[in-house]
Amino acid sequence: MNRAAIGAIVLAAQVSVFVPEAVSAEALEQWHRRECPAQGAGLWSVAYGNGLFTAVGDNGTVITSPDGVTWTQQAPPTTDNLGRAVYGNGLFLAAGSAGTLLVSTNGVDWLSTPWPFTEGTVDGIAFAGGCFFALSSGTRHNFLWEPPLCVYGYPFVRASASGANWTGFLDFPVTAGPVHDLAYGDGQYVVVGQRPDPSDPFVWEYWPYPDLASCPVSVLTSPDTLVWSDPLLHQWPGPLVFQYFPLRRVAYGNGRFVAGGDGSCVFFPETTNYVQTLGGPAWCVCFGSGFFVGGRWSGALVTSSDGINWTARDADQGDLSIRDVAYGRNTFVAVGDAGLILQSDPIVGLSLRPATRGNGQGSAMELTISGPPRRNLSNPVRWSDSAAEWLANGGHRHLERHGEDLG
Repeated sequence: MNRAAIGAIVLAAQVSVFVPEAVSAEALEQWHRRECPAQGAGLWSVAYGNGLFTAVGDNGTVITSPDGVTWTQQAPPTTDNLGRAVYGNGLFLAAGSAGTLLVSTNGVDWLSTPWPFTEGTVDGIAFAGGCFFALSSGTRHNFLWEPPLCVYGYPFVRASASGANWTGFLDFPVTAGPVHDLAYGDGQYVVVGQRPDPSDPFVWEYWPYPDLASCPVSVLTSPDTLVWSDPLLHQWPGPLVFQYFPLRRVAYGNGRFVAGGDGSCVFFPETTNYVQTLGGPAWCVCFGSGFFVGGRWSGALVTSSDGINWTARDADQGDLSIRDVAYGRNTFVAVGDAGLILQSDPIVGLSLRPATRGNGQGSAMELTISGPPRRNLSNPVRWSDSAAEWLANGGHRHLERHGEDLG
């Protein structure tokens, strides 16, 4: 893969920058199959951090790559199947179905740390809002509820900044069932999963929410993880295409949350408005560089800039399912069954931040354009001193080039 060409435009103070469509969608049209060194091993999750993609899967499989192109198999830290990997606070965490929990600073050397629950199932791990979350579910008896209920599949969630020292249980409403993922954005936490399974006929008879009996989709929100609300409780819109499929993953970007089930559910936090969309992610969803990318069964990939309108990408992987997607180094990487690894072309991206070096004009902002050589932006970059007259590329203040164009 060619090294990215990077340009930095240093702008004087009070200069406004207008960047419509700040990335190029061309890169998401083509996906490339990469060779997996762990041949035949199912890959269940992939995470990016510290300059490294790390994928985990069957029988403790761990593979790593600095660029998404060339992968190296690492010594298995366990024989347990690893179903989820996340990165945050300088650490990789990986969780297995038998209660295995592993931590690593480099994706290569792993240490075992206790799973924070002694009972219940292992439903996953997540990183959101600066914390790791361990997700589990089990039976909860609560005679303080009205009416008293014994809920099977009640969620048990704990938080940790380091993946080692875990807080007490998060307290969810009785309508919550097993949770599969958690995301943070716009000052709000969002948990997605499915409804509880009060399988005892007595419980069903006294279940206080009959409208939810056929609704497995669960979305819970909280500004602080202390008090949770169930915005779908009285807004269930009736039969949906994903009615019998829970939501498994959620991602935040472009001012909204997108959750993947059999279809997708979009949540706008400023209005608590939910929109069901068709053709969205079924198993996993990821956000990066202005785009949502989701994986589906049968090797299908879908992309969207708004989470509502989705474009199917022809990955042509037969019966191999996409299990997870991660974004890093201006590219998306998807993993799945039988060692499946797919990678998008590099994406052109823009970022605006205070300049790190003086330019002789006082305070300045730095606009960085990164991506592969000779890839076009969707629209020109424009800026203005007064926000009244916008200038196209030819009117820039000062341009500095960094990196190499290797062609």
